Amino acid sequence: MLSLINAPGTITISMHKTGEQITLLLTDNGVGMGDRSAGPKSGSLGLELMTGLSKEIHGRIAFASDSGTKITITFEQDTIVEGHYTSNGTDKSYFGH
Repeated sequence: MLSLINAPGTITISMHKTGEQITLLLTDNGVGMGDRSAGPKSGSLGLELMTGLSKEIHGRIAFASDSGTKITITFEQDTIVEGHYTSNGTDKSYFGH
């Protein structure tokens, strides 16, 4: 269900590193996504893409909906190196090179 509210909102994207682990945090102060704690439900292409890409870099993704939406993606630093990632032992480029 799509809810459109004519009100200002804030989207925050942050990334930080703790040891070898990188955390990407996306939050907003909107109406939230409903109960997505178990992951995206069918019909949400954007969330399905985020989940699939997180798995591709051997990351973990978590969804929360409390006073807005919070999506947390964590992955190991050695998975991502200068525009490339390693998947199943094969080096791949983000940019298709």
